[in-house]
This record gives sequence, structure tokens and C-alpha cells, in this order.
Amino acid sequence: MGGLLGTMLRREFKRWGVRAILFGKSSSGLARPDFFSWPKKIREINRRSNPDVYIVALGTNDFQVMRIYTRRRRWLRTTHPEWLPRYAKRVDELLRIMSGPKRDRTVIYIGPNAFHHKHALRMGHALTQLIRQRIEAFDGPAYYVDAITPLLTPDRRVVRRVPHPKTGKPTRIYMRDGIHLNPTGCKWIMAQPVYELLRPCFKTARTGPLPRRGRLAEDPRKRRPPFGVAIHR
Repeated sequence: MGGLLGTMLRREFKRWGVRAILFGKSSSGLARPDFFSWPKKIREINRRSNPDVYIVALGTNDFQVMRIYTRRRRWLRTTHPEWLPRYAKRVDELLRIMSGPKRDRTVIYIGPNAFHHKHALRMGHALTQLIRQRIEAFDGPAYYVDAITPLLTPDRRVVRRVPHPKTGKPTRIYMRDGIHLNPTGCKWIMAQPVYELLRPCFKTARTGPLPRRGRLAEDPRKRRPPFGVAIHR
């Protein structure tokens, strides 16, 4: 991943003595492989870097028509009954490639965040449910960070501020465009759950070698992440 979140994670991991390599493509996702193919890129990363853990943030750019390839190229609108099933297959493919044939890489999948637009809210909720279901059905070590539910009220209105964890003071979490999370929102909603997931592994690395492959040493669902952010497996 690139952008603010990737830079934030890499800076924190460096403090922990862990090397992180960033790969990102602006405006990319799984709906438009004609624009950028993440399965192809992940295979390339596997060959070149052979990572222990993948952290991927995808979905917010996928609230759009889908390019599919059959006997002829065609487009599917998000309202088409085939759109979600085809997207699910693409999520499954990406999970298989990232985790590897032996399912020995941990995958942390951060879903789309919320912003105020009727279509985006509908698709964001649908993709959150879909990706979470695919993570739960996957036969490898994968975790899903729900980044949309803590940003919505019960009637699905976007929350612009959240209480500060120490002072309780309402704190802005979006940029001025109302779409992108600011550094505070990015840290609290997306980065912090990732730290909670990986910290047990990094603690092990300080006293001994980090296990090259395999599941996390501790089930992160037993810990309580901030602001109602849900971690699913």
C-alpha cells in the first residue's frame, strides 16, 4: 500500500526493528484489472521479496463498474447481480496468491472506509460484508479490519469526529475533502488494529527469531481494539 497509511505503518515498524516494503497504485482496486492488476503485482512481489506478512488496503476505489473478460470485453454496473459474486472471486484469488500455496503467509486485509455519498455508502457496506465473509471462509491465516462500521452511525450516517481515547474530546478524522482520513483517523481506524495484530510477533522477534511463516502467536480477537474497530477471522 502507499499513501499516508503505508508511510505510517512503515515508520512504526522501523521503530520495532521490522523492515516493511511499500507497494501502491493510486486509484486502484480489484474492479478494474484493465487499469491495474493486483494479482499480477502480488505474484511479482512474491518472487522478488517473499514477504512474511501482507497488509493490504483495498475497496474504497471499487465503487464503480467492473471490467470483465469473457469471449468479449464487457462492463458490469455495481447494480448487476453478477458484480458482487465476481468481486468475491477476485478477493479469493488475491488471498490465495498472498498467503501462498502452503498458506504460510499472514494476510491482514483492511477494507474500504466510509465517505458521504449514497452510492459509496451502499457499496462500502456491501463490500465490507463480502470481504469479511471471504476472509472467514479462507483456509489460511487471514484477518479483516473493518474500517467502515466505526465511521457510521446506526442509521448509516458518516461520523466526522470520534472521541479522543484519553480526553474524550471529539476529534476530526477526515481531511477537508470529506473522503480521505486524516493522520489521526488513519492511525485510529486503520493502523492501530494492524499494530494490535502484529505486536505479539514483533515482541517475539526481540527475544528470538521471528517465525518465518505461520499464524499469529495470539488470537487478536481476544483483545479490544479502539473505537469499535472490528477484527475478523
